[in-house]
Amino acid sequence: MKFCEFSLARGLKMTASASALCALSVAIVPTTAAQEPDTNTVEEDAERKLSTVTVTSRFREETVQDIGASIAAIGSDTLEDQNINDFDEITSRIVGLDAFDRGPNQNDPALRGIGNNNVSSVSDSGRFSPVVAQFFDDIPVSSATGSQKDFSMFDIDRVEVLRGPQPTLFGEGAVGGAIRFFSRNPDLAATGLNDSVFQADISQVEDGSANYTMSGATSLTLVPDVLALRGVVNYREDGGFIDYSALGIEDGNEYESVNGRLIALYEPNDELNVRLIGMWGEDESLGSNTVDSTLPPDALSNRNGLVGFVTDDYAMYSAAIEYDFGPIAVTSITSNYQRDYDALADLVVLTELFNGLGFAFGLTNAGNFTAAPTLQAVDDDLFSQEFRFVSDFEGPLNFVAGLNYQEIESNVDTEFSIIGFGDPIDFLDPSQASSLFTDSVDEIETEQISGFAELTWDVSDRFRLIGGARYVREEINVTTTGDSVGSALADFTGDLTLLALPIPPLRRVTLEETGAAFQVPLSQEFTLDKVLPRAAFEYDLTDDAMVYGIVSTGARSGNSNSTANLAANTAVFFGDPSFESLAQSFVAENINFDQDEILSTELGLKSTWLDDTVIVNIAAYRSEYKDPQITKTLTGNLQDNGPDIENFGVEFESAWQVNENVNAYFNAAWQDSEFTESQELTPDPRTAIMAGNTPFNVPEWSFSTGADLNYPLNTFDADFVAGVSYSFTDARFNSIQNFPSTELEPLGLLNARIGLDAENWSLSLYGKNLTNELEFVSVLYNEGNGATIFATPSGGFDIAITDASVNTPRTIGVQLTLRH
Repeated sequence: MKFCEFSLARGLKMTASASALCALSVAIVPTTAAQEPDTNTVEEDAERKLSTVTVTSRFREETVQDIGASIAAIGSDTLEDQNINDFDEITSRIVGLDAFDRGPNQNDPALRGIGNNNVSSVSDSGRFSPVVAQFFDDIPVSSATGSQKDFSMFDIDRVEVLRGPQPTLFGEGAVGGAIRFFSRNPDLAATGLNDSVFQADISQVEDGSANYTMSGATSLTLVPDVLALRGVVNYREDGGFIDYSALGIEDGNEYESVNGRLIALYEPNDELNVRLIGMWGEDESLGSNTVDSTLPPDALSNRNGLVGFVTDDYAMYSAAIEYDFGPIAVTSITSNYQRDYDALADLVVLTELFNGLGFAFGLTNAGNFTAAPTLQAVDDDLFSQEFRFVSDFEGPLNFVAGLNYQEIESNVDTEFSIIGFGDPIDFLDPSQASSLFTDSVDEIETEQISGFAELTWDVSDRFRLIGGARYVREEINVTTTGDSVGSALADFTGDLTLLALPIPPLRRVTLEETGAAFQVPLSQEFTLDKVLPRAAFEYDLTDDAMVYGIVSTGARSGNSNSTANLAANTAVFFGDPSFESLAQSFVAENINFDQDEILSTELGLKSTWLDDTVIVNIAAYRSEYKDPQITKTLTGNLQDNGPDIENFGVEFESAWQVNENVNAYFNAAWQDSEFTESQELTPDPRTAIMAGNTPFNVPEWSFSTGADLNYPLNTFDADFVAGVSYSFTDARFNSIQNFPSTELEPLGLLNARIGLDAENWSLSLYGKNLTNELEFVSVLYNEGNGATIFATPSGGFDIAITDASVNTPRTIGVQLTLRH
């Protein structure tokens, strides 16, 4: 077999002499030869042959090696053996998948450099739609905010990651790709109580507290081969590892989670399949993974005195009904996903912090300034109804088609905010410092109707053409409501008085008054009306090698900026005689931001070697990201469209069954992503995006490697198991301006485990981040405060960091699993 050459200078072009395409990725995560039969496909006649995970990324059961697309899959055995229970541990094993990790339930995933180009929780305003679609048992669970929910990985059958735009089958939200989680089914063939699993895990964090996890699952077969139930319960408590020295709190970033699910599976005959699921969870966290950015990462200290209390609850329900008519299988999926996220940032006795905040928000009376508690509540309610039609014709043509309806209601309630002081304050008087918005609610209602179809044509036994499209019509209505501006002061006068801070009178100003003053409409509507096509080919070079190519598109709707933030940003014009006209002009220019869209091309090779003991997959891609939605900060965060992004990348993935006891894997990715033009974001030219800048949180290199051992010990009637893995993420910028201080250091994590695995029990000792490498994994700053930006000796500009988040230190633990 010959491998093709690629020229990345102008896209993905092959040389004329290349006889085979050599460019694509398919994230293969190796698993041991002994796999769950409903999860993995195992060759019956060869102990050394690699097994691969069965996926349904085309709504048919196929192995990842049989699909001409860039798909990564982690099976249940790997999830259990490697003790994977966090989303960041999934990202460390799958190349091309990155996440902006701000702590539990605050991940913002990106695929192949396509993510939300923002620095903090600005995407929690609900104005950005996700660029990576997420599903749990085919239930859409992508929040309308940037902080995506973390789900427990206990009793999960598999995780699928589809890289590149996935518009046809997974909708408008899959601009960068899709992530799918699948829970295990009950066993219809069993009787009574069966397939019971209990798992207990205890671990100790270096310089921190202990973590505890207890999980249980069992199935009950009510009618053999017809009706069965499976219930799952999880409890997790993380003791924390960051000290809040200003408050005298050790290990303050505690996290507690309890969740469960119940699955009912009903198959009265070979044609009908009914699957019902109910799932709920309640999470609480104190503090976050934020540390003092002026100290080294390994100090694990937060001295700013701000401790947030977060509750994050969810519930989801789904009814999936499939009837196989023979040539066509019809599936109906009705689902509802609800999430209630509340975050409180407490007011603490640090007077010097309050005065500094005045300069950060550009208020004129900064020396006479304070802050009030801030409560942000985000409620998401997503209803979805989808009908799928999957053919199984004997001829060369087959199709997948469907209709989808989605309705999303998202409310973002900011109860209190920051208050500046004049004597007295009149919010509409530009000569005064003024209150930023308080007690405002953004109500975002989205209704989407779409239809999709994808056709596969077997041109010959080896060559297949695939083409399809999704038509999307999405309407978004945004309304801002609330009681008043400045009302928080009356509620907290007592607390403020204790701090001996001045309490001047504060005139109440309604949102209607503010909107009229700055000509900010309190209600807006947006429509996305788009056809998103996708085309691909697959060609089997041999029985063990396939090349493929894909051209795909993606898009997401535009939206409006928060009325509160728009008015707050007019503070930059305070003191100017033309304040009113400047403010109104600013609002007119920034009130909305437009849709963004992507065009991606990909070429790839999937192959198996040496009698199915080696898998090698290669992928190369190029994407053009038009008008990406980004964040800019003046005195508050606003969304806008930035310059185009051009992205090249190559991914390599391999797995090797060394012998019947040992397997290994190596995955690597390289990507070159940059803004193609320069663009000023604010009146301050120092905050501009420059052509050639790297987008937010995109590393150039990343790789993961590891090996697993499974050796029978006849004396103990158990297997000796061991494993080691290492993941590396290159340096990347946490700012689209590429400020030097926002460049994160490379991070390499070494994990290992050792233990015994018997038929009914297993016991393992594991270590995560064994070298105790600690680095900032995200940073926060305020480019809206010009005082924080300074010149560098090289002639550029840098910015002062206000906060940073750190990865988890070395963790040593033991895990016991009992099966019955």
